[in-house]
Amino acid sequence: MVTLSTFTRLFAVAMAGIGLLQLIFQQVLIGRPAAIISNAVIVTVLAALSALALIVCAIQLWQEYPKPKLFLATSLFVFVFSGLSNLFFIVTQADYGFVLTSFGKAITLGSALLLFSNLTGTGSPSWSFNLSRICLGLFLTISGVQHFLFGDFVKFLVPRWIPFDSFWTYAAGIALIASGLSLMANFKLNVIAQAAGWMVFLWLLVLHIPRAIAEPTANEITAVCEALAVSMILLTLSKVAKDNKQ
Repeated sequence: MVTLSTFTRLFAVAMAGIGLLQLIFQQVLIGRPAAIISNAVIVTVLAALSALALIVCAIQLWQEYPKPKLFLATSLFVFVFSGLSNLFFIVTQADYGFVLTSFGKAITLGSALLLFSNLTGTGSPSWSFNLSRICLGLFLTISGVQHFLFGDFVKFLVPRWIPFDSFWTYAAGIALIASGLSLMANFKLNVIAQAAGWMVFLWLLVLHIPRAIAEPTANEITAVCEALAVSMILLTLSKVAKDNKQ
């Protein structure tokens, strides 16, 4: 039987994975921050410190013994360093492609760290549950709209062995928008978050893992960890909603 603990530990695996990748590639990957710091030494130090924080958070989640201050500090780092840097580029350069996607990832992962910390700790999960639900809902909605704005690029991501790439591009876009709006509205959260969670997990298997194997770059391997994390966040939100009869 799949339990909340299973989702938590798989999310922990994703966070530890990103942390290890940061140590290997010597760059901050959590939340995909925009390049606002050019000094290589500072970037390397930030990458190492945040990597260690992610790995320790992952270990604590696996053991179900989180220390709230560490999770809060790590979450704030993701929100500020990754989220705000991407938001700055969105506003100043009107970048509604990769940078907007990165902004969505930053707020999703930053809020999720608080969610899982409260679910496995002694804190009240209600506020972090709602924060994670809204941030992830916004990210999914943004991603769905981007399927229509950048359809040709998204079609390129569909594996060649899957026919009708245009259909799947726009069908996935509709599914993402519907899921995102439902999460933000807290509508049928149990059913919709569960369906979206397994949808993203399927993409992890048929899209992200094969791409990472074919091209083991920091971008592609990080995408594997991000897809695993997002699917586990969705399934966790669904499980919590079901337990609380939402």
